[in-house]
Amino acid sequence: MLTKVLEATPNDVEVLIDLAQLLEGVDPHKSLILYENACDLIKTSEDGLQIDPPAAILNNIGALHMTLKNYERAKEYFEAAEAKLQEDLEGDLCDSKLSSYVITMRYNLARCLEHLCLFEDAEVLYKGILREQENYTDCYLRLGCLARDRGQIYESSVWFKEAMSVTVV
Repeated sequence: MLTKVLEATPNDVEVLIDLAQLLEGVDPHKSLILYENACDLIKTSEDGLQIDPPAAILNNIGALHMTLKNYERAKEYFEAAEAKLQEDLEGDLCDSKLSSYVITMRYNLARCLEHLCLFEDAEVLYKGILREQENYTDCYLRLGCLARDRGQIYESSVWFKEAMSVTVV
């Protein structure tokens, strides 16, 4: 149905985004193309103003690049998404939900950095996330895996124990 709507109105940003979301798990390549088309349309507003795409869309594009193993591109999009959210937090759009989105995007970026073998940078991000949100269990697990992969078994076990002691709110 959305495909037919898109054929009739190819410049409808909402249709592009809705269809991209539906295709994320089924056809990540097609989803990526739709998201990028939506971003292009958003950037070129009718009144000539330069508009940045929403951080959520940039994050989704980053996640799709991760799925397609385009880690450098994923990194670029995760960094752009975080920068956009930081900008929103400084402006009038500030709310508590945005803060949690920043943390999620940092986690995504850290996972991407691991794929790029930038382990120390990923570790810094994970620890930073834990300073802001100490119950982010996945960060403890990732830190445990990083320590294990370096052969630091004791440190690894400490991180895994920390993960098990987290109280989920």
